[in-house]
Amino acid sequence: SLASLEAAISQAVSSEIDVSTIEEAWTALRRGRACSAVVCSGSLEQLELDLQTAREAGFDEYTLAAMADHARGRIDDQDRATKARHKLRIAAAWSSASAPEKLAAAIEEAEEANVKGLEIDRARAVLAGFGSAGRGEKSHTGRGKAKEEPAKENPDAGSAGRNGFKGLKLMDVLRAARPSWSGKDLESALAKLGIVGVGSVPELADMMAEPRKLNTSLRAAGQKVFGDETIQALIVVLR
Repeated sequence: SLASLEAAISQAVSSEIDVSTIEEAWTALRRGRACSAVVCSGSLEQLELDLQTAREAGFDEYTLAAMADHARGRIDDQDRATKARHKLRIAAAWSSASAPEKLAAAIEEAEEANVKGLEIDRARAVLAGFGSAGRGEKSHTGRGKAKEEPAKENPDAGSAGRNGFKGLKLMDVLRAARPSWSGKDLESALAKLGIVGVGSVPELADMMAEPRKLNTSLRAAGQKVFGDETIQALIVVLR
C-alpha cells in the first residue's frame, strides 16, 4: 500500500540507503498518490486538478485519458444515484394512493441508477400499499360513493386540502426537502414554522402559495429566514 511505501521510504532515509533508490521510491509514491486521487475524485472540478497533479507526476497522456474516462464514468454514476435518491425521498414523502405515478417513476429511475438499500425497499413497500388501497377503494363503488361525490373542499381551506396532504407530517416534508439536515436542524425548522402559525402541511402549502410570504413572516417574528435553496426544495415537495 501507499502507506507502507511511505513508511519504507522514511526508514530507508534514516538507514542512509542509496539516494537514487530513495528518489525512485519517492517517484513511485507520488505516482501512486496521484493515481489514487484521480480514481477517487469526487467531482469533475476536482478531477481536473487531480489529472494535472498526475500529469506532473509523470503519467503520459494516453494513461491520463484512460484514467479520466474511468473517473468521469464513476462520477456520473454517483451524481445520477444522488439525484435519484433525492427524487425518491420527495416522491415517497408526498405521493398518495390517488396519485402514485411519480413515486413509481422515481423508483424506476432509482433502479436504473443502481440505487439499493432500505430507502428504495421502503419506497417499493409504500407503492405496493397504494395499490392495495386503490383496490380497496374500488370495492366501495355504488350509491354510497355517489352520495359522497357532491361534497367539496372548503374553498377557503387552500390548495393543500385538495392535493392529498392528509396524514403527511411537517417533519416528512422538511426531511424530503432537506435530506442532509440533522435532527436538530429539522426540529429548529419546525419550531420556526410554529412561531409563524404553520403547524401542518396544508398550512405550509398555503403559506408557500406565495413563496416570499414565509420568509416575510419569519423576518417579522424575528426569526432567521430559510435560504433560497430550502424555499425551492419546499416548493418542489409541495407541488
